[in-house]
Amino acid sequence: MFTRIAVPFLVMAFSTPALAEGACPIERANYVSVDDPKFTAGFAIKPPGGQFVSDLAFYVHSGATSRTFWFLFDAGSARYMTLISTQDVTAKDWRPPDPDGPKNHPYPSFEMHYLQSDSGLHFRYNAPRYGQAAPAYILLPDLAERMWYAIEPREGAPVGVFKLSNCAH
Repeated sequence: MFTRIAVPFLVMAFSTPALAEGACPIERANYVSVDDPKFTAGFAIKPPGGQFVSDLAFYVHSGATSRTFWFLFDAGSARYMTLISTQDVTAKDWRPPDPDGPKNHPYPSFEMHYLQSDSGLHFRYNAPRYGQAAPAYILLPDLAERMWYAIEPREGAPVGVFKLSNCAH
């Protein structure tokens, strides 16, 4: 439910231009929260293993606590993607999460929704794939709740709207 404060915020957040459409491959895209620049996000190539709908992993980094949260993409029957938490996919000992659910994972175990759009706010419902154009915006509507209720220690997080900031890594 939007409040009177949230609506102007969203209009302002989406009205500033992002990088040129299609100018950045998704695996090199870096994002910053439109509400708190200490929160950043991006993609990495997912190592082999597990049956997931994308060859990429996604991360959210909190500059406030220096913690990085990693996710894999899963698709359900809804029009949005679901992110499943995992350990750092860049770690040498990475293993895909157990498909039967969490069992003593060394990382916080939770899911959240993922939506992506172009600069005109036309949402794409397909899984992100290596080499495709980076979305201008990423929306994680569950981010604040998951960061507060699903991890220890709790962490305050902004509204989960991220804007493409650069094409670097």
